[in-house]
Amino acid sequence: MSTAAPSAKLGSDAGAGVAVHDVVPSSRAYWANPRPQPGGVIVEVNRQPVGSVAEWNAVAGELDEEAGVVLTLWRDGRTFFVALP
Repeated sequence: MSTAAPSAKLGSDAGAGVAVHDVVPSSRAYWANPRPQPGGVIVEVNRQPVGSVAEWNAVAGELDEEAGVVLTLWRDGRTFFVALP
């Protein structure tokens, strides 16, 4: 998954987070249902808030590739929970 600078609200009530720009076809996120979509904002990873790319990198760097991951995303005025396989 490709992420970018904090969302700067993206015209929403999401607040801080990390914007989703695309989903890499070979990534775990690509196989998730629902799949994270461009325009979404990742606000938590396994219930840990991520308000910047630096926070995302810190949390993502500690994840076990074999363990489950739950992303909390905000998009189109709604909160989504995405379990990565």
